[in-house]
Amino acid sequence: MKRHFFDFGDQQWAIIGALTVLAMVLAANVGYFIVRDIVKKSDTRHEQVSRQIDQEEQNNNPDMNDRSR
Repeated sequence: MKRHFFDFGDQQWAIIGALTVLAMVLAANVGYFIVRDIVKKSDTRHEQVSRQIDQEEQNNNPDMNDRSR
């Protein structure tokens, strides 16, 4: 009697393998978006701090604009 690949045992392991691969792909996507969001927020915060420092320097040194002339 010929044994088929997809008897119950092999089919069970094939389904478990497919679900494992699917879970890893979903976890990688979720992790990517979380890290991307964190990096985007830190970049935005860095830009805000840089702008604030530039604004304070201009307020403290109003003659800085005259140097470029």
